[in-house]
Parts: sequence; C-alpha cells; structure tokens
Amino acid sequence: MDVHIGTVETQVTATDPKLLQDPKLIARIVQMVKEELAREQLEAGRRERDRSTGRTGKGR
Repeated sequence: MDVHIGTVETQVTATDPKLLQDPKLIARIVQMVKEELAREQLEAGRRERDRSTGRTGKGR
C-alpha cells in the first residue's frame, strides 16, 4: 500500500534556540529531507517496476 503525505509537522527542542534560526542549519536540514524523499521516490519506482514485471510475466 502506498502512502502519500502532503505535509509533515514536528516539534524540535534545541539546547540553543538561536541555532534553529541559522539559515545554514535550516538549509542543511531541508537538503537532508530532499535527499531522503528522492531516495524514497527512487525505491518506490523500483518497487512499482518490480510489481509491473511480476504481473506481465516478463523477466522470469
């Protein structure tokens, strides 16, 4: 079953609240999230191709 998430919210506790206002840190967090989403999308594509191949009988 595929799950599609439109938004994600979280609560962050930091020992240094000013750190959360650092544009470099925010940019790094955003980059890490984008990389993980790209990995997940790639894996979802692979799973879909595997299911398609299994249904058509090709590749066996």
